[in-house]
Amino acid sequence: MLQNYINILAMTRFIPHGHCYLWKSNLVGLHITSDLLIAIAYYSIPIALLYFVFKRSDLPYPRIFVLFAAFIICCGTTHVMGIWTLWHPNYWVSGLIKAITAIVSIDTACEIIPLIPQALALPSPAQLEVVNQQLEQEIIKHQQTEKALQESEERYRRIVEDQTELISRFKSNGTLTFVNDAYCRYFGQKKEDVIAKSYQPVVFPEDQPKIDELLNSLTYDNPVGKVENRVIVNGEIRWTQWINRMIFDEQGNFLEFQSVGRDITEQQAVLHERKKIAEALQRRESILRSFYHNASMMMGIVKLVDEQIVPISYNNTAANFFELLPETGNEQSTSQIVIFSQVMGEWIKSYQKNELTGNSYCFEYVHQTDTNFIYLSVTISLIQELSLEDLWFSYIAEDITERKQTRAIQQKEILIKELHHRVKNNLQIICSLLNLQSRLVQEPTIIDKFKEIQNRILTISLVHEQLYQSENISQINLAEYIPALANNLFRCYILESQKVNLIIDIKQNFLLDLDTVIPCGLIINELISNALKYAFDTGDKGEILIKVTADGAGNLILSIQDNGKGLPNDLKIEKSKTLGLKLVKNLINQLRGQMEINTDIGTRFTMILTRIKNNSAAWEQVM
Repeated sequence: MLQNYINILAMTRFIPHGHCYLWKSNLVGLHITSDLLIAIAYYSIPIALLYFVFKRSDLPYPRIFVLFAAFIICCGTTHVMGIWTLWHPNYWVSGLIKAITAIVSIDTACEIIPLIPQALALPSPAQLEVVNQQLEQEIIKHQQTEKALQESEERYRRIVEDQTELISRFKSNGTLTFVNDAYCRYFGQKKEDVIAKSYQPVVFPEDQPKIDELLNSLTYDNPVGKVENRVIVNGEIRWTQWINRMIFDEQGNFLEFQSVGRDITEQQAVLHERKKIAEALQRRESILRSFYHNASMMMGIVKLVDEQIVPISYNNTAANFFELLPETGNEQSTSQIVIFSQVMGEWIKSYQKNELTGNSYCFEYVHQTDTNFIYLSVTISLIQELSLEDLWFSYIAEDITERKQTRAIQQKEILIKELHHRVKNNLQIICSLLNLQSRLVQEPTIIDKFKEIQNRILTISLVHEQLYQSENISQINLAEYIPALANNLFRCYILESQKVNLIIDIKQNFLLDLDTVIPCGLIINELISNALKYAFDTGDKGEILIKVTADGAGNLILSIQDNGKGLPNDLKIEKSKTLGLKLVKNLINQLRGQMEINTDIGTRFTMILTRIKNNSAAWEQVM
């Protein structure tokens, strides 16, 4: 492509045109003079044509004048190239200019041929004379009409001047052409000070875009628009309302705007106050609606029409309870509407049976489902009596099933506590009877047996006493139970325990159920009783340590240790025939536990109780 352009501009292949004239000065001069004068003439003609078209914009067919100008310019350029090629053989460029001239000339010819019939149809001078006479008559009529119009405008002006409303007229750029006296009085200005000036200085700046938007929206088919905006009157901001109208001439051409305004400051203040009240009411309504729909109680309104229940409104809780679509009684499944209508019918019948009018009626209602019973506390009221047939009811229903169950559990807890109290009293009566019976016995061995039986009964009685006094009636805390049990045993063996120190090491709350704590208590009772009776010689000082911990697997580790003289060497727990040790062995087996005995220093019984490992979730660190 670049090579083609180079070839077009190249001059080395051709001979200048002057060679054709053998460079004879007379001949070359003749051609130069002729081409130059022709070019100047050609260039001056289009300038005159374009100037003529520019000055006479009303001329018909302006395109043909432009094409003639282009054609003449192209022709002049070909003559200029004729001079140029005398010395510079740019024949490709010269040919391109001629080609352009050919295209423009063809376009001009194509344009002028269709115009010939139209040009022939132009009126002749005689016809123009007739038209001029007609125009003169039209002008006379127009002058008469204009005079009448001026008289009418004068009457209109007087009427406008007498108006109390603010009247003004202004051009599209805002320049005032007319204001009435009321306008001047309102803004405290004189006519001569505002005419031919913009109206915008009196408009509150932030409201001007709103006015411009309204004016730009007006059209010939929609010429009237209303706007409310603020204006500045003697430094005070006031509200005004303006009716703007587009004014057109007889041909429908826009002339100016006419604006009629009035002061609405007081009305705006009232509207603003109403708006604030409406917004406050809307906020309250939104809060109440949110409370209504999100309340945990069922709420709603129904209408009784010809013994048929029609749901008017209900909140989300009621919709969920009856499995209805939210806030609509339509498009529901038939089965759910039937259930809803049945329940509402029963509630309304309960209201009507009490012969209440305009008052609320509260009652409890049991709703039966496929799986259980639901207890409801219902309040129903007659809110409006539109006619003898149609009754409107509001209802509030609260699910009190859990409250009922809690009350029943509390009653059961009271009953169980009372039962524990009675069992404890009965066990203490048994201990008292055994104590009375032991006084009739002189044999020390038999008296000791009585004491052992009493301690075992007191161990069980202490469990019931703990449960009776505790808030938790199903579990005993070892951190509270073991100290009470151990101190009770020390009081029973007062002579043996006078010089023995009791140490209890329990750093956690171990909560055990009744079936577990009684075997543990009996084990502790037997081992502490044996330590107080047999581990220390008369008058010796000693210590008894009770320690309760838990291992990583959640098993309870109970350790009872004394620093006494230890067990006899020939004693075997597995083969012991004493009732106490047999009882300990059986109780450990019952708890699926293991027992280890260490006699390095005194005697230490270590029991790993696996039955209670599931209670580890309830163990807490003692603070």
